[in-house]
Amino acid sequence: LNTWYRFVYDDGTHFDYGGDNERIERSIAMISPDDVKGYRKLLAASKEIYQLGFEQLAHRPFHQIIDMIKVIPQMLRLGSYRSVWQLVCRHLKHDKLRQAFSIQPLLVGGNPFDTTSIYSLIHYLERAHGVHFAMGGTQALVDALTKLMQEEGIEVVLNHEVVKFETQQKRITAVQLDNGHTLACDYCISNMDPLYLYRKLLPDHASRIAKIRRKVAKPSMGLFVLFFGSPKLYPSVQHHTIILGKAYKPLLDDIFHHGNLSEDISIYLHRPTATDPSFAKKGCDSFYALVPVPNLKSEINWHEVREMFQARVLQRLDETILPGIKENAES
Repeated sequence: LNTWYRFVYDDGTHFDYGGDNERIERSIAMISPDDVKGYRKLLAASKEIYQLGFEQLAHRPFHQIIDMIKVIPQMLRLGSYRSVWQLVCRHLKHDKLRQAFSIQPLLVGGNPFDTTSIYSLIHYLERAHGVHFAMGGTQALVDALTKLMQEEGIEVVLNHEVVKFETQQKRITAVQLDNGHTLACDYCISNMDPLYLYRKLLPDHASRIAKIRRKVAKPSMGLFVLFFGSPKLYPSVQHHTIILGKAYKPLLDDIFHHGNLSEDISIYLHRPTATDPSFAKKGCDSFYALVPVPNLKSEINWHEVREMFQARVLQRLDETILPGIKENAES
């Protein structure tokens, strides 16, 4: 993509992020010329974190506590004790830019004010490799991986739930399915919710790391997702747009710490038709809106409030970048 994200602020202004370094610095200068030098320092810090956290450590397992202890000195040198927000604020002064460049942890469910600055590596990851979209969407990736697995003779078992992991000597040796079948394995790679895995599927005698994670792991934020289409095109809307609310930290506090469904909302809007017109009929548009909300441990009754909240999301979009969508949205 050419423009990776467009940030839309509550006052109606926006910041386009993406492209080469010169273009990014021009966009920064339009908001705060004094922050261009600070951004260069932030980028350098992010690169250093990326080189350690992604290139050197991302592929390494940390199943033993000693493995984690070994990297602590390097982490401390890079300031991992700071939050993402604190790192960004060391280099940028303007609040709009601070919001835009601290938002990356939210992509993986983290609060920028609490998440370690190690997650700032996401910024350089985007700069190093760009932001891409698979034509045909996520299903195209699934289809391609399925084709590859079939070509390699890998058996794919679908429509069954994993109910238990069997372990021996602190290793997973088999996976039990809900149909009673057991699949033996040398290695097990899981993409399920980690909290559910550690608390529900691993036996009590699992490894020490698993026991620690079972006790201290916490669920992240929740998401309200609304898929909808439009009988008209919105050609000026980017592929990725982040519409920020009136307040930044107070909203995140409500989401992560208080469990309150705030009147103020921020919205990530995905418009795949900006890149791949096949996502909608000719002359129409396709969207989904993703709104960070408190997780299900809050006392919010979504059966009661979902229609109200959906109306609030559409109202916010109607007032900002999708005029008329409140009446024209098609689900």
